Amino acid sequence: MPEIDDLYKTQPFTEAIDFVESKIALDTDGWRDGAGDIQDAFFTSAGAKGDMLNQIHQAVTEAITLGRRPEEFAAQFEKIAEGWEGNTPWRANLIYFQNLRQAYAVGRAEYQFDPDVLAAFPFLQAVHSGAEEARPIHLWMDQKVWPAESVPLHFPDGFGCGCRYISLGQSDIDAEGLEVQAVAAGDRVEVRLPDGQTLSPVVQPTPGFDYQPGASARGQRRRDLIERVAARSAAPLAEALRTFVEYLLRTEEAGDDG
Repeated sequence: MPEIDDLYKTQPFTEAIDFVESKIALDTDGWRDGAGDIQDAFFTSAGAKGDMLNQIHQAVTEAITLGRRPEEFAAQFEKIAEGWEGNTPWRANLIYFQNLRQAYAVGRAEYQFDPDVLAAFPFLQAVHSGAEEARPIHLWMDQKVWPAESVPLHFPDGFGCGCRYISLGQSDIDAEGLEVQAVAAGDRVEVRLPDGQTLSPVVQPTPGFDYQPGASARGQRRRDLIERVAARSAAPLAEALRTFVEYLLRTEEAGDDG
């Protein structure tokens, strides 16, 4: 029904927004400082620090909350990063799309891994983004199905990745004649590329993306993650991080209690 479609399109993705908004801005010298599950609790932008980093975080949050277009974010980013050596022509798009896709993946996962949803839809089917310069493993995974808890990679898997998973039930598997995969990370597979070339890559995550987005974003896992960063930080920053995470946890617990 058109009216339902229109209503759906205007609904904010609360889970995705909350994920980005609740992050703590963390100064970094390079992208590896913020790689892996650190991205679940911290907002980083390679080399950005201090007030500029906070402004970029705010701009990303507003873009996702208000549904701003890439060009609108790029114009805002240009003002924030004026004169910064990290303000390269491609940086705004990278920040915009990577944070958008990560937040979207976290929001989807909150639904897909909900126990009630898993009871009805216990399988995930990989859907390739359609990118022309496809990663061979992502191309191989397209349309293949795994038990939800056994997917070999988590999306987004790498910068620019727009792949995703959709949830399926047993009736979907039966109706479409799909095979549930047993291939796991570390296995080698055969991939035939569109140009006819055949490769035999190992199924493994892109460096820095070997984690499930959102898995460390709440509760005790967030506490453990931030403690890892605090332990390697100078005393004032470490104390500030620990104080802030305690505040976040209290807020989340109060929200859970209604």
